[in-house]
Amino acid sequence: MTPFLLLYGREAKLPIDTMEEVDVTLKDRLQTIVDDLPQIRESTRQKVDLEQSKQKSRHDRHLRKEVQFSIGDKVLYYNAAMDKQWSGKLNPKWKGPYYIHQVLLNGSYKLRTIEGNVLRTLLMEIY
Repeated sequence: MTPFLLLYGREAKLPIDTMEEVDVTLKDRLQTIVDDLPQIRESTRQKVDLEQSKQKSRHDRHLRKEVQFSIGDKVLYYNAAMDKQWSGKLNPKWKGPYYIHQVLLNGSYKLRTIEGNVLRTLLMEIY
């Protein structure tokens, strides 16, 4: 189904298409608009919903699953400030390894170094 058909109840015509003139009476045109067009639109809506659900399931399969760390796990710290700098673009953007020292709210963690020093609170992205 073309969008034009779904909106206007007929196929789009170009000026060159007038050579193949088909006489459609007003009664036939109204009959099509009143009876057939709602059914065509509903079947199209169902097909669109089905395809959107398929696309969503395909997309959701590729989402990264949330990782929960526990105390003592070894992690790397992503330095987001290094990601925005052009001068040090070949410098490593990861620090570590660190250990999880404490699990905080909303997926936040307190880190400690291998030597046992607890890092001050930072906005961190851990992998």
